[in-house]
Amino acid sequence: MEVKPEATQLDDGTYEGVISRIEYRETPYEYTDIYVMVGGKKEVKVGYPTFLSPTSGLGCMLDRLGFKLEVGKEIDIEKFLIDKHVQFISMQQKSKKDGKMYARILPDSVKLAK
Repeated sequence: MEVKPEATQLDDGTYEGVISRIEYRETPYEYTDIYVMVGGKKEVKVGYPTFLSPTSGLGCMLDRLGFKLEVGKEIDIEKFLIDKHVQFISMQQKSKKDGKMYARILPDSVKLAK
């Protein structure tokens, strides 16, 4: 078992950051986790189901960031998203596993930074 750092803490509010990496997971569901570096020190993530269509959560986020989806076309979302400057809303949420608070990005709030 890998020892992980403590959960990132951010006060509720609006933040800007840079997308630093993308991870894909399959359990318990297929999800795409997008990590955003805030202030060069804190990394928070936002997850979307790994389903890409113009109306899916992931597709809508790509649209808000300026990517126009074309049905049937293969895309490399990592190439488009890594190093993209974004703005988002973060809220504190209690973990169901251990009851600790952590920063959670509201998925529908991710958009291009001004």
